Amino acid sequence: MSRTHKPTPTFLSYRRVFPGDLNPRNTLFGGRLLAWIDEEAAYFLEAELGVASLAARSIQVEFLSPARQGDLLRFEFVLTDVGRTSMTMSVEVLIHSTSVVIASAEKFVAVHIDGDGVPAPHGYVLR
Repeated sequence: MSRTHKPTPTFLSYRRVFPGDLNPRNTLFGGRLLAWIDEEAAYFLEAELGVASLAARSIQVEFLSPARQGDLLRFEFVLTDVGRTSMTMSVEVLIHSTSVVIASAEKFVAVHIDGDGVPAPHGYVLR
């Protein structure tokens, strides 16, 4: 059974930058931000669209500005395309208080996988 969604699906979430998230320059460690983007994308696809068991296939992130300890980050996801087994999103990460974009990815592709780790149809239709 397919699930359809007429308006463009979007998702907002938030994360606070804590001392353990910092690199030696006292700014947010890029690897931590990538992990958060991947995790928040999974929440978006499962909680908002009902599609679980997805794996990141590709993402190209552009780091634009630093984030510092105490900053509240806002993650903005938009579903941009749907294939038979894949879902493509754009994402921007901003400092919530200033709306300064710290990172952006125009194309984050996730693939639905079955119990054996093989790409499988997800049943979601974007209209």
